[in-house]
Amino acid sequence: MLNLRTEFLYRILSTDYLDDVSTKYINPQVFANHLSGTMLNDALVLSDRRNKASDAYPVNPDGGQIRGNPKNNDAYFTFNIKLGLTFGREKIRH
Repeated sequence: MLNLRTEFLYRILSTDYLDDVSTKYINPQVFANHLSGTMLNDALVLSDRRNKASDAYPVNPDGGQIRGNPKNNDAYFTFNIKLGLTFGREKIRH
């Protein structure tokens, strides 16, 4: 027996923190005050990833600049396809 199943889910969340883009950028000096070495470098690189999409933006904007839109909550969707094959099983009729 062959089974095929699809599922589409669209979820609207009641928060704007799923993507970590909600309020304001952290001041990079805060990282320097509390971290060092590799951890400091990683924090600075990951604190602003806008330059990954476009080189038109600075790597690390000044702290306090608006980041994202806190008026819009996050949402996401998933799409699943499942294909199943059953071997050696007979149908039982009632």
